[in-house]
Amino acid sequence: MELRKKELKALLCDSRVEIIKSLKERRKTVAELSRELNLSKSTVHEHLTKLVETGFVERKRNRKWVYYELTDKGQRFLRSEFWKLIMLSIAMVTIVGGVWEVLKLAFAPIPKCVEYDIARTPGADYIHLVAGAILVSVGIILILYVLKRSVFTERSR
Repeated sequence: MELRKKELKALLCDSRVEIIKSLKERRKTVAELSRELNLSKSTVHEHLTKLVETGFVERKRNRKWVYYELTDKGQRFLRSEFWKLIMLSIAMVTIVGGVWEVLKLAFAPIPKCVEYDIARTPGADYIHLVAGAILVSVGIILILYVLKRSVFTERSR
């Protein structure tokens, strides 16, 4: 999904993104959105006008009411943001897990073995180091993957 300058400006406002998220459920009127988001009707109307201009939302007139609903473009925006959020969350969890494994190695008490008078079994502690390095690497690869998909593939569409 390629976003132009005008569309990016429209999405830089948190209230507009919240309106888009709210319209994911169903079409709504200005009054419904106003109550739901705790914004004045005029403010919601102004935001909706920008979203209609950029093609994320469309205005549908009923006999009595004017409804606003997401366009295909608005739905694609929500889907694209959702997968990024999931992937980045997984990446952060793996990085934190990797750092935890390395910290376990750094701060683990040194057990004393009375029988052999050695502090640790050679190589046993490197399991935490290797596991930590692998987890951090996987997290970084996931972040790079998300960045690659969101930056480079968006240009080609």
